[in-house]
Amino acid sequence: MPRTTARIQNRLAMHVPIRRVAMTNTRPIVSFTFDDVPRSAATLGAEILRDHDAHGTFYVAGRLAGENEGPWLHASVQELLTLHRAGHELACHTFSHKHLYELGGSEFRAEEDRNAEFFRALDSGIVLRNFAYPWGVADFRRKRELARRFTTCRSVLPGINRGMIDPHFLHSMPLEEAHTNVAAVDHALDEARDGNGWLIFYAHEVGTGGGTFCCSPALLRHALAGAQRRGMQIANIAEATRLAGI
Repeated sequence: MPRTTARIQNRLAMHVPIRRVAMTNTRPIVSFTFDDVPRSAATLGAEILRDHDAHGTFYVAGRLAGENEGPWLHASVQELLTLHRAGHELACHTFSHKHLYELGGSEFRAEEDRNAEFFRALDSGIVLRNFAYPWGVADFRRKRELARRFTTCRSVLPGINRGMIDPHFLHSMPLEEAHTNVAAVDHALDEARDGNGWLIFYAHEVGTGGGTFCCSPALLRHALAGAQRRGMQIANIAEATRLAGI
């Protein structure tokens, strides 16, 4: 697909909802999510969440499990199972982590089926209920199919989810030093608290390397403590959809 057409499809997905839902949460919510699941997110990230009695959502592309691909080593099958058994949510990021615009209709359906089968083979109790657009790029042609299969789809478009929302184009905020800072995190938390909204943070690796997609332990702890201090409910995506009545 030409890139111009791909941009149009992303814009359509952004602005044209399949359905709209009124959030019914009684308290503001914050969710912590991790894309691709580098090993550091599954280990150090999960440890920091545990210290704050919190569960996260980890968007997994099954093909990447245990692979040393791109800038990091991805979480192994055993580490993914450990996340699941600790109460964290495993969610879908396609199987091969391809842009949706690269996939024809049958290829797209095969991707989702393969990821579901991958996790069923690991543990029959793993059900992929939520989805994040790979590379943050949506595709309106696929959005209706995603809406039939998943409760939510998360984008990387900045913003707070509140009031009437499009559950298949959820807004989120980066939690990576290359794209944010402590002041911006505090501002987002204040906005979500004051508007009784649902703030979703996303990150990739967790560490002190300072890469483009790195969230430092200090920043993750700051955001978690800030949410608790403001009386917000910390919930993974699956938990948050129940709290918000989605």
